[in-house]
Amino acid sequence: MIVGKENMNREQENRNQIVTVHEFLENYCRYLNEDLSLTGKTPATYSYLIEKHLIHDLGDYRLSELDSDMLNSYLKEKLSGGRLDNAGGLSPTTVSELRTILNSAMKYAKCNHYCINNVDNLMRISCHQPEICIFTQDEMNTMVQYLIQNPTPYNIGVLLALVSGIRIGELCALTWDDLDLDEGVLRITKSLGRLPNPNADADGHKTHLVIAAPKTRNSIRSIPLPAEIADLLRKQQQSSDYFLLTGRKKCMEPSCCSKRFRSLLKKLGIPARNFHTLRHTFATACIRDGADPKTLSMILGHASVNITMLMYVHPSLEDKRRVMEQVYTHTYIPPS
Repeated sequence: MIVGKENMNREQENRNQIVTVHEFLENYCRYLNEDLSLTGKTPATYSYLIEKHLIHDLGDYRLSELDSDMLNSYLKEKLSGGRLDNAGGLSPTTVSELRTILNSAMKYAKCNHYCINNVDNLMRISCHQPEICIFTQDEMNTMVQYLIQNPTPYNIGVLLALVSGIRIGELCALTWDDLDLDEGVLRITKSLGRLPNPNADADGHKTHLVIAAPKTRNSIRSIPLPAEIADLLRKQQQSSDYFLLTGRKKCMEPSCCSKRFRSLLKKLGIPARNFHTLRHTFATACIRDGADPKTLSMILGHASVNITMLMYVHPSLEDKRRVMEQVYTHTYIPPS
């Protein structure tokens, strides 16, 4: 019996030595779809990138042929000319996701005794963090006044995003059932977005709308609402299965929400910004008013407090001056 098991293990190892990248990644995709730690859109996004890029580009190689030099050259090529429409390179964010998938897939290969080379030295992809843009106090005042005076379902949704910092996909997925107005609490449990359609060849649609759990477990959260906002929402309350943003059972997708937001800003005479600026404005206001980063991180649904610190906690010149004066006074001036 032991000999038979050893023979089976040896046969499996022999098969793993000749397996192609295509065959391996198909097995890895099945593992991803069963991995309960991956939530929201992540499995679908990874599967799309694996099929359209990794399998397409590397599928004919044997898995045992891959090494760090080959994969680093591949990632560089994707930065310079990796778009599917041949119109240039992929964004650093997308290439960084490909790198993440490759790292994860190679760890899976090691754990499952595939024959692979050492690929621990994949190049890091620099994703430059653009400067955060926020609305001025005057622009916020203009917006809030208009939204409260014109409480349409869409305007109420924009106001809610401004005072809570929720993401556009989370707002589009909100139904009235997600609001506990007696407790004054907004519960975020899902997000709406467009994903690559796995049945695109059959039905002709490249993407489809999906309402799913947010990307990370931290994104599932409860956000207390200001009493004035809860009162305003209570006056507009509708059936529990209606989407807040439309006032109907039919949802509004993020692209349409963004388009309407640009029209709203134009109507109010506010310079064009994207919808995500509402989230940045909320977070920046919280830090300015003394919110601790941990609490803000939980309200925003960030994966870790480090993300909040890196994005929003930026000392001003006056903050730095105050620290320098305190240190000088307490450390370098002798007591009188």
